[in-house]
Amino acid sequence: MNLYKVKKCILIIKRSKNLFKKYWDGQPVRQIHVVCSKLQSAAHEQIDLFTPPELDERRHVLDETIDQIRDRFGKRAIFHAYSLMKGGTYLQRAGHIGGHKGASY
Repeated sequence: MNLYKVKKCILIIKRSKNLFKKYWDGQPVRQIHVVCSKLQSAAHEQIDLFTPPELDERRHVLDETIDQIRDRFGKRAIFHAYSLMKGGTYLQRAGHIGGHKGASY
């Protein structure tokens, strides 16, 4: 499964940030690693009772569009602006296999 084709990635990011803020003791952090397991196809998607269906559909369309852009033009075609800030590593690591040195195909 392509890492970038995970639906509702915004939810994963928000929950990861909340966990970080909850347990962070103020010390410098070099890297954070987030792992998702037991992912299922979108055919078995859980409906969120607290999100309006229109908003959920818009997010789904946005995720699909981002996936299509990355499939067609590569990972570097679309990314968060904070990756351009000092310390951002996304662009540098985008061509690596799993973020490690080596060419991705």
